[in-house]
Amino acid sequence: MGYTPTPQQLHVHNADNFRFRVCFMGRRSGKSYMAAHEIMPWLLTPKTRGWIVGPNYALAQKIAREVKRMVMQQLQLPLETKKEINGELYSMKIAGLGSELVVKSADAADSLIGEG
Repeated sequence: MGYTPTPQQLHVHNADNFRFRVCFMGRRSGKSYMAAHEIMPWLLTPKTRGWIVGPNYALAQKIAREVKRMVMQQLQLPLETKKEINGELYSMKIAGLGSELVVKSADAADSLIGEG
C-alpha cells in the first residue's frame, strides 16, 4: 500500500505481543498514519469490529480519514454503510467482509463502557 514505516513506527508495529503500546513521538512524525496502517489487518479480517478512540473526535478523525482513504482509494473496497455527520466519519462497514470500524471520543468516557 505504499507504506514504508520509519524505525520508530516499525518498533511500534513489531510490539504486537503487548496489550498496550505507547508511542512517544513528536508532531508530524506520522503517529496517525501509523495507527491507520496498524488497523488495516484487523479491518480486513471478516466480521471484526473495532474502535478508534481519541481524546476527542477531532483527533480520532485524523486516523479515520486515513483508514477511509486507504479502503476506498487504494484498496477500492466499497463501504456498505457509513455514518457521516458534516463530513465527520463516525462508523464504516466494509461491504462483503462485514468488518466494522467505529470512531469514538474519550471526552464522553461513559460511552466507552459496556461493550466488549
